[in-house]
Amino acid sequence: MITISKVVRRSTQGVTHPFICRDEDGRDLWVKGPAWTAVELASEWICARLAQEWGLPLAECDLAQVPDELVAWSDVSQIASLGSGIGFASVHELGSVELDYGDIPKIDPELRADILLFDYWVHNADRILGEKGGNPNLLWVVQEDRLVMIDHNVAFDRDFSSPDFFGSHTFCDSLGMWLPSYRKKRQKKLLAILGDLPDILLSVPEGWFADDTVKNLPLAEDLERMERVLRRVESDPDGFWEVCL
Repeated sequence: MITISKVVRRSTQGVTHPFICRDEDGRDLWVKGPAWTAVELASEWICARLAQEWGLPLAECDLAQVPDELVAWSDVSQIASLGSGIGFASVHELGSVELDYGDIPKIDPELRADILLFDYWVHNADRILGEKGGNPNLLWVVQEDRLVMIDHNVAFDRDFSSPDFFGSHTFCDSLGMWLPSYRKKRQKKLLAILGDLPDILLSVPEGWFADDTVKNLPLAEDLERMERVLRRVESDPDGFWEVCL
């Protein structure tokens, strides 16, 4: 777990405006603190663990401890919106910029297909980029021509729509790569990752299980819903892959 040693400021970037912080090693971090809803934090953490198990290019991240005294004595604007306790932190990728539409052809085609599949699996519709712009939640490390995935706090979308998803995702054109050989290989991978799902769910911090007083949605119920979303590849594989037909 990362310990936050300094809160620099609140970011003006992104929809959720995470806080820019530093850890004890002096690394810059993007932090979504305990004041975020438990569902958002759990979505970030579970998706991070799943992406790591897969081997996808996720930004380095971990749970983050925000000390009480750091918040109590901070003069940073809106510090109450960070909160103290356990949150979620991503390490800042030096030399990275938001992915530009023109850089998409530089990305390995199989990786594009895998990210599309990952987002479909976790019901993450928040990765949109077209010729006119968008919010891809993907970074591009310019000097290395390297892609980095970020931001999964709105995964497990209750209103997820497959037609809308495949019509707007940054890598929607990669659906054509989900051929029978690809599906067979990735079905095996997803089932292997599901073998670790019980441990992933058990790793959700105990402090997040208080009822969400903002939306009145106890986290335990949401975790059950998230597990159902993930296990549909196991319980209904034909239905899961029918988008390819």
